[in-house]
Amino acid sequence: MGADSVTGDRHLRRARRWPAATALTAALMLGAGCGGAGTSETADREVVVMAASSLSDVVEAVSTSHSNLTAVLAGSSTLVAQLSAGAHADVLITADAATMDRAAADRSIRGKPVVIATNTIVLAAAPGNPGRVSGLADLARRDLLVGLCAAEVPCGALARQALDEAGIAPSVDTLELSVRSLAAKLSLGELDAGLVYGTDAATAGLPTVEAPELNGQANSYYITSVAAGRPPAALTVVGFVALGLLALPIVGLLQRAPWSSLPTLLGESEVLEALRLSLVVSVAATAACVVLGLPLAFVLARRRLRFPRVARAVVMLPMVLPPVVAGTALLFALGRRGLVGQWLDSWFGVSLPFTTAGAVVAAAFVALPFFVVTVEAALRQAGDDLDEAAATLGAGPWATLVHVALPTIRPALAAGAALSWARALGEFGATLTFAGNFPGRTRTLPLETYLALERNPEAAVAISLVLMAVALAVLVTLRDRWMPQ
Repeated sequence: MGADSVTGDRHLRRARRWPAATALTAALMLGAGCGGAGTSETADREVVVMAASSLSDVVEAVSTSHSNLTAVLAGSSTLVAQLSAGAHADVLITADAATMDRAAADRSIRGKPVVIATNTIVLAAAPGNPGRVSGLADLARRDLLVGLCAAEVPCGALARQALDEAGIAPSVDTLELSVRSLAAKLSLGELDAGLVYGTDAATAGLPTVEAPELNGQANSYYITSVAAGRPPAALTVVGFVALGLLALPIVGLLQRAPWSSLPTLLGESEVLEALRLSLVVSVAATAACVVLGLPLAFVLARRRLRFPRVARAVVMLPMVLPPVVAGTALLFALGRRGLVGQWLDSWFGVSLPFTTAGAVVAAAFVALPFFVVTVEAALRQAGDDLDEAAATLGAGPWATLVHVALPTIRPALAAGAALSWARALGEFGATLTFAGNFPGRTRTLPLETYLALERNPEAAVAISLVLMAVALAVLVTLRDRWMPQ
């Protein structure tokens, strides 16, 4: 079986209908048949379909008419990694053969993969084509913001193959972890051009530019059934307590650690580059937290505000906000077309997305509350008696601040800075969404861990051990501030 390549609007519409009529119908049949055919119980039971994110519009549309279909959408490599780690699914749909072969090598699938459709990549531009992109060679222009999918993603591998065959060295600003994310940033105008699937360009309403070099560059979608069944829920849950649930991932990480090859893995150029960048970003973000957070903590602790609860809620919001949401908010506020970012770009030529400065802003945004909350609590506990005594002795506000207030809360300052630094070092979602992913510029250790998990799992474990050790070291060092005696 196979679908026509996506080469025009008519083919795009056809390509979207065809997978909807075949791939997901087959998914329901495969999933319903896992427990035996011919019974109403198996026909009505929940079917979990893991599908490549480029099929999201099709999967979501079919899900509305099939109540027993539960869709898990992500990059193909991510889905295979989740299956290998023990995630439950009935059906797997990948966007290329390589990731399906990896699932077969891990014995995560049991059926023979079948090609159900093909999808070509196209050269897409931002709405209105503000960068005047006219061909594939324009991806090498340094005056454009260019995005590609990461090489670990099927769309990225296909794009690299096409560019290599055309002899074009693109000037890339971000390597996105999914084609949908790349299409979204193009539709927002944060990028000028990129290579995406034709279906994603059509769904996002992106203009496409004729690129003969891309003719015939297509990925095939494969579908198959997943091997493992779901064990009884009672046997899975009973016996676990909260401490065991928290400790189990750490034990698993330590058990899988490649101790003998740890120095070699951590000495790889990609890891060292990500480590250097992470230190730069986290230290700069911590400095920003101290400069901005100290005045804010004094305002919350010593000033009578009209709406103190609202102010504290705003301060603590990044602590509970999903990191991807935080990155999205930063993109709409400080992006090249954002509320404030558009003026930074037009007045000063400053563009934060896809830069190291953008990664610092994202890390500081999520880390700032940790510093503010720690210092404010210390200020409230210390009270203002010493400040008033210093004032009666003739000390001015600045002298009181420098010689009385700050020495009193010195341990809290150190604790707040350490917590902020650890949080900034481990930041992932906001950085990826706002600053993108590019080696040496925005690819910090957490992003390198994510990519290494799909490229070299042992390297991912090694980097994870470093990050976990840093987090534990910070918590142990500050145990007197959070652990009761």
